[in-house]
Amino acid sequence: MSKHSSRGKKWDELKAIQLANYDYQCATCGATENLQLDHIIPASLGGEDTLENTQILCAYHNNKKNNRIEPEEKSYWSPRWFPDGPVKRPGS
Repeated sequence: MSKHSSRGKKWDELKAIQLANYDYQCATCGATENLQLDHIIPASLGGEDTLENTQILCAYHNNKKNNRIEPEEKSYWSPRWFPDGPVKRPGS
């Protein structure tokens, strides 16, 4: 049995990094439970599995967002979360 999610090790690593970047809170509402890694630009629309294209959302807001691209103020680039720009993984 694998210790990684069905999305794989890279996805699990991205989620761990983004959870820390987002202070373990949903980017939309600040919830701290049922957190999920979400594509800002959905994979089905060409979005990649990168720090710049992922954000942390609670299950409610991830399901509500569905397969859409949200306005910038709700995304990874929001000054609410990163006033100096997005956080990068150390060494990258």
